[in-house]
Formats: sequence, C-alpha cells, structure tokens
Amino acid sequence: MRPVSAYPVEGTVHVIERPSARCDANVHVVQLGNGIQVDSNLLNEYCFSAPTDLTHDLMAIIGGIRCADRSIGRRYSEGWGRRISLKVPVMDKALWSSKKVVGALTDCLEFLTGDEWRFDFTRRMSRPNQIGQEGHVVTPPTLERVFMPYSHGLDSYAQLKLLQQKEPGVEVVCVFTDAAANPKSWKQFCRRKSPGGVKPIPVPVTVAEPHHSEPTFRSRSFMYYMLTAYGAVLAKAGRVLIPENGQGSLGGSLVPLGSEAKHRSCHPGFTMRLTQLLRHLTGRTVQFEHPGLFQTKGQVMAALAALEPDSDRWLREHWSCSHDQRHSHHEGARVHCGVCGNCLLRRCSELFAGIADVTQYKFSNLHASTLEQSVLGSGEVPKEIKGFRDLAGNSARSMERMAQLAGQPDSSRIWSEAAALTCYEGQTVKSMHAQLMGMLQQHETEWRSFLTACGEHSWVTQLARG
Repeated sequence: MRPVSAYPVEGTVHVIERPSARCDANVHVVQLGNGIQVDSNLLNEYCFSAPTDLTHDLMAIIGGIRCADRSIGRRYSEGWGRRISLKVPVMDKALWSSKKVVGALTDCLEFLTGDEWRFDFTRRMSRPNQIGQEGHVVTPPTLERVFMPYSHGLDSYAQLKLLQQKEPGVEVVCVFTDAAANPKSWKQFCRRKSPGGVKPIPVPVTVAEPHHSEPTFRSRSFMYYMLTAYGAVLAKAGRVLIPENGQGSLGGSLVPLGSEAKHRSCHPGFTMRLTQLLRHLTGRTVQFEHPGLFQTKGQVMAALAALEPDSDRWLREHWSCSHDQRHSHHEGARVHCGVCGNCLLRRCSELFAGIADVTQYKFSNLHASTLEQSVLGSGEVPKEIKGFRDLAGNSARSMERMAQLAGQPDSSRIWSEAAALTCYEGQTVKSMHAQLMGMLQQHETEWRSFLTACGEHSWVTQLARG
C-alpha cells in the first residue's frame, strides 16, 4: 500500500500563447485568449485607466490559477492537499519572478486552498491587442470610492446599503465575475438597468475546465477579490469592503468539514496576504475591511430590515443557496435547496431578525420529521435524496458544532483563531478573543432558538444532534 502523503496529488498546468503539438501527456495545457479569457476592459473603463502590462499579466495568472485548481482533482481518501505546478507567460518576467512576489503569491494561495503551489514564469512573446477607451458618460470622480466584491447575495446587498447609510458621501463600486457577463462595452453598460439601485461591473471570466472539474474550487475568492482590489488600485482608492458575515468568514476555519483543509475564503488572514501581494506588485496599499466579521447573518439582516422594511423584495431579489442549481428546482423554476449551509443559515437568520420568509425552498417544511416529508408542493422525493440528506446533515452538524464552541472559551481552537485574527486592524489577541466569543455566543443563541422553532422531532434537530 502506498504511504499517505501530505500531497497525494501532483499536477502541472502550462498556459501557452499559441497551439503547440509538443505537449507532455501528463501536463494540462490551456491557451491564452482561447482556453483562458479574463476581460477587465469594463473595469478599466470605469476606473479611467488603460490596460497595462501588469493588467494583462494579472488576467493571465488569474485564469491559470483557476484552470489549475479546477483541472487537478483531489484524492480525498489519501489526503486533502495537492502539489500544483503552474507555468504562465508574462510581460514582466522580472517582476513576477522576484522572490517577494513569488513568496507573497504562494503564501496567499497556500493559506487559501491548503495546497502547495509552484510557479514558473516565462517571457510572453506576443502583445495582447490593446482596446482603447470608448469615452465616458461621467467625468473622473472626486468622491471617495470603496470597492466591493458583489455576489448579488443578501450579505452583499445588506453591507452595500448599510455603508451607503453610514457614509452617504462615498461611492460604492461593486465588481462581480461572470462566465457570460454582458454587456461587454462601456456604452452597453451605461444603458443597462440597475435593479435595486445597484449596477455592478461585470468581469467576464471564461476558463477551459474538464467536464468533471474539481468541485472544491478554493481559489475562487482569489480571483474574485483580486479583481476587485485591482480595480481599487486603478481608481487610486484604498478601500475594499468584504461583505461576508462572521459565520461565513470564520465558521469554515473554526469548524472544518471532515478531512478538508480550513475554509478561509473570507478570512482576514487571506485578505492580509492579498494586501501584501498587491503592495509588491503595484507599490500601493489596499485596505480590506470586514464590517460583518463579528456579526451573525441574523444581526446583519435585522439591521437591513430596520433600514429597508420591505423585506419581501430583497429576499426575492437576493440569493443564498450554494447547491448545484441543476438539482434545486420546483416545477421548472429555480428555488433554494433549503438544506445547504447557506440556506440553513439564511432560514435561521430570518427567524432571529423577525422576518417573514417568502423564499421558496425545495425542502421547505422545517417541522417535518424526515427530509422526505419536507419536500415542497407535491411531495415528490427527488432521486438525489441521498446526496441532499448528506448535505443537510453536514450543514446542520456544522451549525451545531459552531454553536458548541460558545461554551469553550478556553479551548486552544478559539485562542489560536484569535491569534490568527490579530492581523485584522492590528488588535491584540485578547481583544480578538472577546469579539470572537461574542459572535459565537450570538450564533449559539440564534441556532438554539431556530432548533426550538423547528421542533424536537424535526429533521433539522435530528440531524444537528446526530
């Protein structure tokens, strides 16, 4: 039997400029402009900046990282980690090959994904086509700008509205990535309607991935946050707001699932490393802010409801479900699954905030004694019921395990997490511990109330205590 290794999987991805017949069979090859297309033109237009060599390099590297993360599968039975080698052609080889940049880039990705990353940068031979600006409908802004990675979810919308109330003189620039993002021109973007007063800037990202791609995709937030922060650099703005609540930001680090590495996609430790990388690349400092870091989603939703009492509208307009939408539908319409971690957190938070839930869930009845009995409408049990049951069990147990941490203030897990958070605004471990415990105790209060409302014999309570 082969011994278990910290990195049981090794994989290599080469990003190339033009098709080549000289490819190693063990190397995944993807072509710039064909297999990898990351178009930052709208973002550049919005920030009154023409694409530079750094822009083109950054888009190529972002695409290469996503391709590698999705193409090299994990072997869960042997271990979580992978050793990933990525070769990318860049315009400024000296910059990207420098010890500071390589060190900051690998540190950032390894903290985020739990893998070992190795980079080989080669000199790019062809220059990308330069697309000129089409002209703007506004003049360069004089207002302070805050950039935000905008997922269209409840937390994004809530933190946007709360910031606008708190700082009415600040322009909030929302950025999102989309494989089919439209419009692709500045004029089309300006004509586009903005529901809810939000007009996020799309960054089209298309990357060739295998049919059965690696589902964990831990590098997603690197792509998402880097594009947003780079927009802040272009606009000479120093602030990026991360809208995630405390359970989402810290829960995956405090309560990892099974043998998985800690999930730290919104963790201040990750954004601190991203700040360091951007400083080495651009010479500018971007400050990442986490306004909901020590608040529960319930507290955030309650604050939004106080600001905008028409909760029916924003509940219908903003999504939470993280489950594969191919399996979350009812009578042909897209619905929330109701059992993934995001759905359970949403339902728990609505109860705390005193909000009537108008959201449609595939598994809607929280009081049913079995998951099968909770199915929406006709009650037809989906053929994927085993997968949904596993998903619901993992979600409920994770919520329960996080609630139990509220009674363990002296545990090494809590203190080590508090120490890791000292990078956030340079606060002391003791201060971080107190704020972390406050969030955990609030989570416990909300979760216990939710289980009580569901009932002692409900499927939610049974799974949480199973």
